[in-house]
Amino acid sequence: MNTPVIEELYKTTYQKLLRASRRYYSLQVLSALLKVLFIGASIFIVFVLIETILDTGVPVRLIFWFGFTLFMLWLVWKEVLPPVRSFISPGKADLYRISLMIGKKEPGVYDNLINFLQIYHEQGIVSHPVLKELSLKQLYQKFRNANFFNIVNFSILKQHTFRLVTLFLIFILLFVLFPTSISQAVIQVINPTRATTIELPVSLINYTGDVTVLKNEPVMLRGAYQGITPDYLWLIIRPIETTKENPLQRLKLPITSNKRFEFQLSNAKQSFTYWFEASLNLSAFKNRVARSDSGRVIVKERPYIRDLQVTLTYPSYTGLPAHMLAPNDGEITALPGTKVQIEIEANKSLQQAWLAFKDSSRVDLIVQENHARGAFVVKGDNQYQVMVLDLDSIPNYQPIKYSIFALSDEYPFVEISQPGEDIDLGDNLQIPMLINLRDDFGFKSLYLKGHHVRMGSSGDSVEFSMKIPFHPIDPNRAISDFVWDITSFYMMPDDFIEYYAEVYDNDIISGPKSSRSRTFIIRLPSLLEFLENSEQVVSENMEDLEEIQKDTEELKESLEEIQRELKREQELSWEHKQELQENLSEHKEALKKIEEVRQELEKMVNQLDKQNLLSPETLQKYFELQKMLQDLATPELMEAMEKLQQALEKADMKQVQKALEQFELSVEEFEQQIERTYELFNRIQLEQKMDELVKMAEKMVEQQKNINKQLDKESLTPEEQQHLSQQEEQLSEESEYFKENLEEFQKELAEEMGLTPEELEKAKEFMEQQELSEQMKMMSQQMQSGEMQQSKKQGQKIQANLEMLQSMMQQAQQNMNQMEKQELMMEMQRVMRDMLRASFQQEQLSKQSRNLDMASPRLTQIARKQAQLRENAARIIKDLISISQKTFFISPQMSKIMSSLMENMEWSLSHLENRNPKAAGQSQLQAMANLNHAILSLQNSMNQMAQASSASGFQEFMQQLQQMSGQQGQLNQETLGLFQKQSQGKMQPTPEMLARLAAQQEMIRQSLEQLTQQQGERGDMLGRLGELGKEMEEVVKELQQQKLDRRVIERQQRILSRLLDAQRSIREKEHSRQRQAEREKVSSVVSPPDLKNEIIERESRLRKAMLEALKEGYSTEYKELIKLYYELLSRRPGDSLEKE
Repeated sequence: MNTPVIEELYKTTYQKLLRASRRYYSLQVLSALLKVLFIGASIFIVFVLIETILDTGVPVRLIFWFGFTLFMLWLVWKEVLPPVRSFISPGKADLYRISLMIGKKEPGVYDNLINFLQIYHEQGIVSHPVLKELSLKQLYQKFRNANFFNIVNFSILKQHTFRLVTLFLIFILLFVLFPTSISQAVIQVINPTRATTIELPVSLINYTGDVTVLKNEPVMLRGAYQGITPDYLWLIIRPIETTKENPLQRLKLPITSNKRFEFQLSNAKQSFTYWFEASLNLSAFKNRVARSDSGRVIVKERPYIRDLQVTLTYPSYTGLPAHMLAPNDGEITALPGTKVQIEIEANKSLQQAWLAFKDSSRVDLIVQENHARGAFVVKGDNQYQVMVLDLDSIPNYQPIKYSIFALSDEYPFVEISQPGEDIDLGDNLQIPMLINLRDDFGFKSLYLKGHHVRMGSSGDSVEFSMKIPFHPIDPNRAISDFVWDITSFYMMPDDFIEYYAEVYDNDIISGPKSSRSRTFIIRLPSLLEFLENSEQVVSENMEDLEEIQKDTEELKESLEEIQRELKREQELSWEHKQELQENLSEHKEALKKIEEVRQELEKMVNQLDKQNLLSPETLQKYFELQKMLQDLATPELMEAMEKLQQALEKADMKQVQKALEQFELSVEEFEQQIERTYELFNRIQLEQKMDELVKMAEKMVEQQKNINKQLDKESLTPEEQQHLSQQEEQLSEESEYFKENLEEFQKELAEEMGLTPEELEKAKEFMEQQELSEQMKMMSQQMQSGEMQQSKKQGQKIQANLEMLQSMMQQAQQNMNQMEKQELMMEMQRVMRDMLRASFQQEQLSKQSRNLDMASPRLTQIARKQAQLRENAARIIKDLISISQKTFFISPQMSKIMSSLMENMEWSLSHLENRNPKAAGQSQLQAMANLNHAILSLQNSMNQMAQASSASGFQEFMQQLQQMSGQQGQLNQETLGLFQKQSQGKMQPTPEMLARLAAQQEMIRQSLEQLTQQQGERGDMLGRLGELGKEMEEVVKELQQQKLDRRVIERQQRILSRLLDAQRSIREKEHSRQRQAEREKVSSVVSPPDLKNEIIERESRLRKAMLEALKEGYSTEYKELIKLYYELLSRRPGDSLEKE
């Protein structure tokens, strides 16, 4: 309970708050009334203005008053009633709101008044009576003198009053400006049902009225006006369904003097209502229009294609699945023979539908309500339209023209990749073929066609055609790899085959199309042609080397002259710089020319080797010669040229002199090497001619055997007899060529090597005695005359004579090789004896020098002996150079060894002249070591020469290579089968399958790598299979990565092809070596027993002499040299120990 004091304080406070509240809310009621009055007056004035402009009519005015009344009532209820209710009976919330407003307006009150009320009503935190009373008293003291009426602010009425007065002033201004219109509009608004309109002096007539048209067709709307001429004339078009996309249109029309007007709509899209309107500029009729009667244009919908669906069914040979075009896509791009199915859906039921083509053809469609379907076959480029009629026989408007593009089935492509060029045949008549095929949809058949032209004539030719298999790689590609055996053509020298591949695709619509590859020629050149070409190449290469040799000699002299002149100058002159630049350029050209010679030589050797015209020894020497030509551009020479070029660019005199000195030494060494190369080339040329003669004899025997074999047939046609006669005639020409070459070779052999084998002279005399060429011509004539029995006898006789000639030539070749080898071996033994003697003498001089002092008078005598020994070493070097120009077995290191020997001897002489015996002894020891090293190198060369005819060991290699080829072929078949199943969707390879294939390929790769390592330096016989291992590695990687695609198949095909090529090449070379080995084996002679005993006794005497020499206390190195010396003596058949 509150105390009386508290109640009195609250009552006083409440009364003051109540008076302040009523005064405040009375002001709020007045403000709300002014606001409502302003809004109502604004709405009324706005509607009066609208009525003035539009003359809305009675319904609109009634609606306005109804809406205006409701709105004003709602506005009064919302804006006026709340403050009236708070004025009459303020609630606790109203008092709290007033208290807060007083606290904000009155200083010192703040929240004290509201806190007083809350504590009184027990809404505060003070609950104890004593504290509550004390708090209320304190709070009351704070606001007891406050003026509660400060919250009443009459300024809020000023704003509303100002706006209301402004609104009325605007209305008065408008009334002054437009008194008649405004007053009439006010009267009409106040009296909404009262009509005050004055009839317009113009009227409009609608002549067109209601019409019906087709969609997108033009429509003409006509009318006329009566009365005075209007200032404005409009056509009003209102769609049946007015939307944002189709709004009401107001089109201004031109006014004519004949009081008629018209307007044409170019294409009616939809139904609409229309009328005409006219207006006058007179103030009495302003904002009023004359309106005609409304008309209605009914637009009937044409039928149209709502949905179009085209499905293409391709010809069966393409293997392509049916393809459905995108909806409403009628553009057709397809092969001829493609079936096109069309389905349409129209917007209404149809009476008829058809396809109209540009070529005036037509395809009717099957109609079912608003659907239609049909089909046609693509025959060529065309255009079509889908035509429809609805049930009212109305056609569709401007149907779309769709194009038909007939794709041409491309012609197939065929390419002969291997050989891929014109080739000359050798002994091998099996040609590996690789044909690549491409087409857009596949292949039907593949043929190899051409014609065989005999003896180079254009008249005698036979056409051939053979169907060959192929296997697809993917739907658009295929390959054909096979070995073409042309043995059945029975080609003779100068015959050739023109051939090409022809492929047919699988187009069954317009007929299979075919394409041909490029035409290639397989030629069987005559032996004479090969020999003449090789002779010309060798002659040209010899001339080139001789020219390079002369140029090098001139270059050396020029460099020496420049070197002498530079020593007299302080700076490098421009002339000398240009001269050195020219010398460098000339030497670079010489190196380039040497490389061209090497390439020409390699090409010639390959051709001769294909024809089996070179012995293995000559072939190996040609390989060595090519290597020598390649090694002429030594790293030292190239470095010297580069340093000289850099020095010339810097124009540094000291660097130029130093670089020029180094370049001069390199040129001198180059001169020696090119001279050696030239001499060796000259000797190899003679050996090549001997090989060619032997091979010619062998081939003549083979050709005669073949002719005799053909003659043994029971019956020969005239054509066959003529062909054999031509072969015998050609054999006669070859024998004449053989005889001429034999005579020339004898002369060259005597001039160049000083050899005159008796067998060559016997072979020449034998040919002259037997008259081989005349016998062959006689046999040819006999065959032409049909005397077959006589020609058979003559053929057997000629064969026997040729076989005898072949034996003579083989024996002559063996004897020539043996004589050459013996001559070289004797020269090398003589040089080795000189080296041994010089080594012993050098050792003695070294011992004597090291035991003397500087003042010894014997130094002069030792220097004289050392000078003599130096001259002997120079003679030894000269002899070695002579030997090196006759054989490849002298190591290139020998030149460096002998250069070091001469340098050490020069140093020893220099030290002796300076009376320094100790240093001289060291140089002499180094010279002795050089001699010993040279002796060992020469001994190694002699051993290599002695074993030059040993077996090559390639038979085992061939077996391993054949095994690898078989494994690779089997692996290729497995991989290709798996790839085809994957492409056809029949099976997806598992990781285990691919891992197994990768393991098999890796096993083959390791076998190839091991085989290559076993062959060592003769790995060139592998046909450059080093890159093949990389191909295998790529296949293994892709299979391990779960990739099985066309690239893997192509790589494996290349691997197999390279293996077969290498196998074939090596087989040809090895076959040549085997035949040579067999001939040597047959011609070997067994020594008689007496000769064997003599050799044994001689070896025994030499061994005793060697043991006695070893007891003399020589060093270990000299003991090894003594053993080598006596071993050489034991190999010489005619020498005795006493002679030595």
